[in-house]
Amino acid sequence: MLDKKRIKDALIHVGQSCTWMLLGAYILLMYLRWAYPALRQELRPLQDGLLFGLIISTFALPGNSKREASNPSPAWSGVAVVVATGTAAAFALGPKTDPAGAVAALVVTAALAVGVWRFAKLNAHNIGEARFDTTSKPQ
Repeated sequence: MLDKKRIKDALIHVGQSCTWMLLGAYILLMYLRWAYPALRQELRPLQDGLLFGLIISTFALPGNSKREASNPSPAWSGVAVVVATGTAAAFALGPKTDPAGAVAALVVTAALAVGVWRFAKLNAHNIGEARFDTTSKPQ
């Protein structure tokens, strides 16, 4: 029989995954509204609904505490840098090229994010701040 803690932990993980999916959909809609001015009015209600859902899922779900966000693992911080850079590149490419360029940048970003995640998970013990012995020793 499943205990309550395992069910609660599973529901928290599902909720956090849904939060990330909502964030991705919201960013995609922001890009579509920016890249295609003709669709701005049609996509506005959907984007507003996604933003409302994102706010609710971020603050209402248990497990989204500040404690977890204050000390991210190397895998999370690496993925965040890759996603932020890739999203900025996609937005920069959007108006200058056809949408395929921006989509290609997002696909490359996703692939790099997976690679950074795997690398950081495997080498987490080698990633971090430098620590030096500052105790004075008699010579």
